Amino acid sequence: MVAVAFDEVRLFLEGAKDVHLKCADLRERVRSLDDAANRVTANISGMPHGGATDREQLLSALADARSRLLLDIAEEEIRKTEIADFIDRVPTSAAGRAVLRRRYIHYESWKGVRQWMARHQMAYSAQSVYRLHGDAISAARKLWAAEHHNSY
Repeated sequence: MVAVAFDEVRLFLEGAKDVHLKCADLRERVRSLDDAANRVTANISGMPHGGATDREQLLSALADARSRLLLDIAEEEIRKTEIADFIDRVPTSAAGRAVLRRRYIHYESWKGVRQWMARHQMAYSAQSVYRLHGDAISAARKLWAAEHHNSY
């Protein structure tokens, strides 16, 4: 039997969430820099000079942060698409693929996964959702190994 290190598949599946968290941090940084730039602008209005350097630095940092955010948002979308394509190929039940999608594409908690499934006529106990996830991860490992020609 071919096995893949658990972390290899999970690292791939959790890749979009890692970028999502970076985006959240960058969004906060953009908000903070934008607020600071607005405060500096208010403080220097009417002044002939003195403060423009601070404002220029803030605006430059703000532009850099916005640019990085746009790149990271694009990276998150690319990763989510790759993950969705992979999940669609995992040879497991539709319910198992739904669990993987809700966890790794929509970043839902276990409770959120169960609630979503219940709303879509797939009511499972917490233990059953964990089992579905475990079965789907096992199938994902086998698929990963086959597609990446890994033999551990």
